[in-house]
Amino acid sequence: MAFETVIIALSWREGKYAVVDSISGPINEQALLCEGRFQDVSSNPGYVDQMAVFAKDQFRRYLLWPNDERTAEVRQWYDALPEEVAFILVHRAEWESGLPD
Repeated sequence: MAFETVIIALSWREGKYAVVDSISGPINEQALLCEGRFQDVSSNPGYVDQMAVFAKDQFRRYLLWPNDERTAEVRQWYDALPEEVAFILVHRAEWESGLPD
């Protein structure tokens, strides 16, 4: 099975939460897994869904160095986030790729 990683930027203003932006791309998932940062939020027994939550500044250490277009895009996205962003959610979702395991 394959995984997709979606990074979601949230604002929190006057007790209200809002999605500011999101992007799908590579981050240091191995570090998140080793540190036990992901929580299981699976609703379908056939697929794994995991979430992790961070303060905006805490998330920077999980960005990869931009050694290709996709990692550079994620880093640029993060660096361009407005000051109103308070939290970063990471959703790691398993999906059927059609490729053999």
